[in-house]
Amino acid sequence: MALIVCPECGTSISENANVCPKCGLPMTEIPAENNTQPAKHSRKWIVWVVLACIVVAGSVIAATIIFSPSAEKCYEKGMTKTSEHLPQMIYFELLGKTYGDGFSAINKNSGLHGIRPGTEELEWFEKGGEKGDGRCDLMAGCMYYYGYGTPRDRYRASLCFCVAGDENVMIGKVLYAMMLTIDPETYYISEENDRYNIAGRMIKEAADANCPEACYYIAAAMVKSGNIAEGATYLKRATDQGIEDVMKLHVLTEPRNTPPPIYSAGVTW
Repeated sequence: MALIVCPECGTSISENANVCPKCGLPMTEIPAENNTQPAKHSRKWIVWVVLACIVVAGSVIAATIIFSPSAEKCYEKGMTKTSEHLPQMIYFELLGKTYGDGFSAINKNSGLHGIRPGTEELEWFEKGGEKGDGRCDLMAGCMYYYGYGTPRDRYRASLCFCVAGDENVMIGKVLYAMMLTIDPETYYISEENDRYNIAGRMIKEAADANCPEACYYIAAAMVKSGNIAEGATYLKRATDQGIEDVMKLHVLTEPRNTPPPIYSAGVTW
């Protein structure tokens, strides 16, 4: 006995049935060309096509996730031609602008300005920054500051430093704070506190996290203002964390211009 398919509900029924036992459709109304079993299977190709599309889309998404470079890899790629000393180069330059020519001379004698990372390194740092790596934001800021691989843009540099600081990269926090005090092109959102107040708070936060550059900056401000004892305490913290002794000798023996006042928690440094 052959089977046919009800065109109304798709039920397989005997070819001798007068009506469909499921939906009640009279079988006399079925066109002759539909009275074949394969008609039921004609819809299955749609299901297989949909499943194939889902598998392909899932594979593409999985491959993108698996093979997309991590933030760590972006940082590594960006550092291939980039000196790890770039942040300190900017730090000493800003320090020189704040306190006098002695710091600039030390910076120039370092020979670090011969390093020229380019566009490729900047692109990797920006990718890593998009993935939340504050170190990449810091290095991208350094490249914008000096114009490596891009036109020089101090506003963009300060923005990158600010983001790096928000990602708990302390030297980024310090560089942003230092730019706030001396560079009118610095990214800045006006708040109740003025620039110096904000800068002082950020540098103090970095010093509390044992950032050597922040400790040194506070020490320099204290020494310049005559608070030698407290300044020496911060100088020791700075040197213990890696700031070179030559810088300690410089600030103790070659006082220059009085720095801008730094306000934090009601205290003027």
